[in-house]
Amino acid sequence: AAAGARAAAGARTAAGAGIAAGGGTATATTETGSGRKVISDGHVDMGPQLIGGDLVIRLKDDSVTPAVWRELSDVLLKVTDQALIDVPDGNGYAFLGTAGDRVFLLPQSQQAGIVWPGWNTQHESVVGGTRGNVTWQLTGVAGPGAFKLFRTGSFGTPEVVFDSANGMPQQLAVAPNTHAHGNWAFTKAGVYRLTVRMSATTTGGESVSDTRTLTFAVGDGTETPAGSDSSSSDSGGGGGDQTGGGDDLAKTGVDVITIAAGGIALLAVGAAAMVATRRRRSDLTHPS
Repeated sequence: AAAGARAAAGARTAAGAGIAAGGGTATATTETGSGRKVISDGHVDMGPQLIGGDLVIRLKDDSVTPAVWRELSDVLLKVTDQALIDVPDGNGYAFLGTAGDRVFLLPQSQQAGIVWPGWNTQHESVVGGTRGNVTWQLTGVAGPGAFKLFRTGSFGTPEVVFDSANGMPQQLAVAPNTHAHGNWAFTKAGVYRLTVRMSATTTGGESVSDTRTLTFAVGDGTETPAGSDSSSSDSGGGGGDQTGGGDDLAKTGVDVITIAAGGIALLAVGAAAMVATRRRRSDLTHPS
């Protein structure tokens, strides 16, 4: 009962969207990192940048100080066994598997010792250089099991964003200047390669897009791949190094909700709720 009360209170605080505080239009300078990087702890966000008129998907790495933007092909996100949970009872979680099954979960709220991935459209080139929503698509998943991304809605109700068990592509519309988090679940240990595409419209009316691969090594016993996957830009560029005008994304606290017997916990609700937008509240649609 106490856990349920915390879940309800947290869900109301997060407005049912799992959205972390945005902090307004990006103004601080964030450097671009280089070289292979394995990240197993700390905050990261995937998001687009406009570089020379081309859209480029990169990863903002807040696990280092100062934060840096990295090429997705340089990054491997390591999911340790600390992320293992039991699938809770209830039809709402049936998409994860049978109750009691073990799955790896990178939770919506930050937990020490586990990488905390999210997504943002806060780079100043995107905030000032595009109009309308950014469309984020999942176009393919290669791995030993299924991948699921879901948000925890009001009163702890899961809202599925992406599910590799369903047809692709699947998509999510992300408003400008948004910073959000969800629950990233993997049903088996092994290496997963998520093919992601982001598209937007520039203020000049040009359609731009980029397709990249985000790689996860799931489980303590999974070796990290030595190489990196190739990536491609649909808009024909966006390669070179750049010092981007980034923002210092807010880091939210931990809100632990007990979801299964034996003390297994699912980090279900983001601790901060408001998304900063340029002119309006963000309107994140459900996947099509």
